[in-house]
Amino acid sequence: MTSNYRRREIDGLRAVAILAVVGYHIGFPVMAGGYVGVDIFLVVSGYVIAGLLFREQNETGSIALKSFYARRFRRLLPGFSLSLLATILLSFAFLLPDEQISVAKSGAAAALFGGNIYSWMINQDYFLIDNQFPPFRHLWTLGVEEQFYIFFPVSIAILAKIGFRKRAASQNWICNFVLMTVVVSLGMSILLSKQHSVFAYLMPFTRAWEFGAGALLAMLPSVSLRLRPVLAILGFALIVLAIIFFDDATPYPSFFACLPVVGTMVIIASGRPHEGNPVGHVLASSPMQAIGRLSYGWYLWHWPLIAIGHTVWGEEAALVRNTGLAFVALVLAGLSWHFIERPILESKWRIFATQRRVYLSGALLILCCVGISLLLWAWALRPLPDGSLLAQSRANHATAAHDFPFCNDRPGTVCEIGADTSAPAILLWGDSHAAQLSKGFEQAIGKSQIRVIIRTMGGCTPAGQPRMAGPERQSEFVTQCAAFNDGSMAIARDLSAHGNLRGVVIAGDWNSERAGWSGPLAGRLKQLASLGLRTVLVTDIPLMPADFVNCTIRRGESACALTRALVQQRSEESHFQLNRISERYPDARLWSPLDGLCPAQLCPAAINGRFLYRNRNHLSVEGSLLLAPSALPMVDWLVHSPVMH
Repeated sequence: MTSNYRRREIDGLRAVAILAVVGYHIGFPVMAGGYVGVDIFLVVSGYVIAGLLFREQNETGSIALKSFYARRFRRLLPGFSLSLLATILLSFAFLLPDEQISVAKSGAAAALFGGNIYSWMINQDYFLIDNQFPPFRHLWTLGVEEQFYIFFPVSIAILAKIGFRKRAASQNWICNFVLMTVVVSLGMSILLSKQHSVFAYLMPFTRAWEFGAGALLAMLPSVSLRLRPVLAILGFALIVLAIIFFDDATPYPSFFACLPVVGTMVIIASGRPHEGNPVGHVLASSPMQAIGRLSYGWYLWHWPLIAIGHTVWGEEAALVRNTGLAFVALVLAGLSWHFIERPILESKWRIFATQRRVYLSGALLILCCVGISLLLWAWALRPLPDGSLLAQSRANHATAAHDFPFCNDRPGTVCEIGADTSAPAILLWGDSHAAQLSKGFEQAIGKSQIRVIIRTMGGCTPAGQPRMAGPERQSEFVTQCAAFNDGSMAIARDLSAHGNLRGVVIAGDWNSERAGWSGPLAGRLKQLASLGLRTVLVTDIPLMPADFVNCTIRRGESACALTRALVQQRSEESHFQLNRISERYPDARLWSPLDGLCPAQLCPAAINGRFLYRNRNHLSVEGSLLLAPSALPMVDWLVHSPVMH
């Protein structure tokens, strides 16, 4: 179906959009804001779809919704289904079970037009993926677009009928509705982008204004011929500025999205190339037309290939590899267009030849996509070989609370290990980074007459800077943390007087703490020194890469190990602060877990087939036990050395 809304420069705009998105995803220099290509797509979709609907309403007096959705099925489902099924098959072949589960869940959600909702439910920040590359991350855009296609045409059809019954101009009703949608949605986008950035980025409520902007453009009168050249250049400049100067730190969409949205609107409003639109001449060129026609397929194929490639091969030569994979995706998009999508659009395939067959075939494709996603999920849940690295990883996640329970003020949580109450005692005090040391301490003291009392609370260091508390519970958590630390200090005071307490070990997630923790921590050491207690400050453990489990399984222990020099460089500031504090007191020392975790100047995630970490910055039982030999001299110093004043 051809119309004024199917213009050559529109396909050229699609080419700009896909080039921006692909450039961003492959990590191309000066394209840090390439994600704005999605905004271009949304405006173009709003303009084209609204224009077709408005023309149909004006020409026939109604909107044939069944026919509209049949056209959408023909256009979107075949290419989408093919790329999804191919990605699932690649996941079967190349991904590990835990990765396959993630792919299966997101694939099923995307097949049901809910990829964006699924991403929001798992709080998947588009910009803070933390080196994880889910192959279906990009399908959130199709979720938003498909939800728009469900809502917008129905709304237009209803408003047209209301206007007809009230003998009013239907276009006025529709125009007011679209304008109100744009204003409300843009307002929500601006308000929510700061505090609820994931919701604002992924949800149709905060993206509807971009579709609405395109829809409004389809109803507005033409721009003056004299203004078109200037406006076209200005619009293109706005898009280029957004692509170059925006980055992952830009609050988005918010009002920043107005730059690419307005730029796209202005280019479209500037008319066709022969109507004084100089940018249109470039957009209507043969190369841009070819890329624009394949933009949908290229969008579908490029990210799964890049994501799986990154997961399998890591960061090495990422730009070169991603560029090659993007080119492969373009070839696949071309093959899909010529042999599947175009013949279906032209009704050359009998199963898509009639409206009824389109609906039946579409439903079958959706069921196939959901079914193969569930099949992948079931396959990923198969039993793993006992003792395998992946089995260890799953067990470590499942047994965290049991292996290192928090020992706080809650009933039944007082923790003690070692000898009875008459033995010399050590107090282990801190957050989860202190709790994870308990198994190593237990191994270190062995059967010696030493008692260890554990006081730990998640997210609460003795410095009193609770990093983990979110804004909505910050005040409550600060109060709880302060009470816990005061209680721990009272226990230290009581045990030093009546319980044979010799020293205190303080550990915390110093590398991730907020600024300002060194002063309160120094105050704690001053209090402990006044009680005649020796103190050991524990520096932090290495922070493993986000993909340390999969990297170690695929490439081996040494290949994925961090160098000790890099770990020390990353923790240089916290180590400096801890060292400066300990130097103030003759009865204070530093102890570094790196001596146990980083043999031969490498800090691997696993040693001899045993994982040392349960997640990026917490030890497994195996990792904690590995600290016992290096902890033993520290324990001996705490218990047996004379106190210096």
